[in-house]
Amino acid sequence: MAARDQSDRVSPFRPWWRDKTADGRFTEQARHDPDRLKAQGRKRVCKRAELVDLAATLRINLAHSAQWNRRVLIPRDNSKTTWIPELLDAWESEGLVRQYIGRWSPNGGTMTEVEPLPAMLEETRPPAVSEIAPELRTVLEMRDQNGEPVTFPGRAFRDFAPPVNRLNRLLRKTRVRLHDEHLVAPQVRRIFNGDTQHGGRWYHDLQNLPKADRANLEINGEPVTEKDYSALHVYLLYMSEGIQYPLDRDPYTAACQDPSERDMMKAIALQVINDTSPEAAIAHLQARQHPDLIEAHERYRAELDDAHRNDTQRPQRPKCLPPGFAPLDPTIDVEALVRRFIATHGRVAHRFHEPGLALALQNLDARIAQSVIVRCVDHGWPVLPIHDSFIAQSRHRDAIEGFMREAYGEITGGFRCPIK
Repeated sequence: MAARDQSDRVSPFRPWWRDKTADGRFTEQARHDPDRLKAQGRKRVCKRAELVDLAATLRINLAHSAQWNRRVLIPRDNSKTTWIPELLDAWESEGLVRQYIGRWSPNGGTMTEVEPLPAMLEETRPPAVSEIAPELRTVLEMRDQNGEPVTFPGRAFRDFAPPVNRLNRLLRKTRVRLHDEHLVAPQVRRIFNGDTQHGGRWYHDLQNLPKADRANLEINGEPVTEKDYSALHVYLLYMSEGIQYPLDRDPYTAACQDPSERDMMKAIALQVINDTSPEAAIAHLQARQHPDLIEAHERYRAELDDAHRNDTQRPQRPKCLPPGFAPLDPTIDVEALVRRFIATHGRVAHRFHEPGLALALQNLDARIAQSVIVRCVDHGWPVLPIHDSFIAQSRHRDAIEGFMREAYGEITGGFRCPIK
């Protein structure tokens, strides 16, 4: 693994992976798991076929990740709706796996890093990528204001599924490679928030790769290009007010006194747009400057680096650190930057207090993304959406950019947005 940094020894659990081996060896091994649970006194009612299917998926994830010396990060849901904890505990009691169980989450359950032991790996050989069938059975999700899944009945919601299914069928036939590792073909789903007018973005497990890794992907043996809209949400916000923001003027640098502030101003802008008010944005940004939180973050990062170097259990995140915490330089006057951004964009500043603004803008960018994706799929070109950017084979660079211009104009009624 010389070409790729393997310091992060954890892979996420992919519950949509299915056994595609010619001999069905993972499913065959899983057929013993219901009897294993029964013998251990775990008698909660469960359909045998569902339990075998889940056990086979767990085994495929563990065997595949073991090839790359990675553990699998699995949600340990204690809501009594899944057999995952019972299966893992049963396997651990028989010496098949080792669990590194994390801290309990306020949202319910915990996360555990699971490492297959030789006794499990000796049962069957690891799967090749071609022997894993990525079958995402639910491609649409609706979540409430707390991020919890909810049922959203109605034909209108189901009508969003066909373009997602078309893309997933194409991706299942696509070979994706990063450096020396063949990746299992990703599958895409859309997540809406509250209703079909908010959220709806396209998600898949490769979008969390660092940008440098995304640039090194290969699709069907070819290098890739990534094209994205520049300052998309600011342009969409102006568009919603009937204003075409100048294509030759960057909305972030326009609010900067020095070009070096551009990245900081982009973070300021996104916080303002995503928050409930400018005052809330200032408070959240200033919280990222708190010396105690910065110290806790640095200490936690050092503990993570040490765990990676020594291949030991991942440390627990300090309770004081919110998920995704990113420290800010305490010397930055974030209030002044927020006020400057608002003053620079006074023509749309009255929208910054609008409830649900960010999710409404996400819905627009998701509709634009669908228009781009449909054009690519119509040509038989695999494409990986990253919200407002698109990864495709490099030879399609110019065509993808053309699709993006067409899609933006189509959804916005003739407005334009720069593409880089």
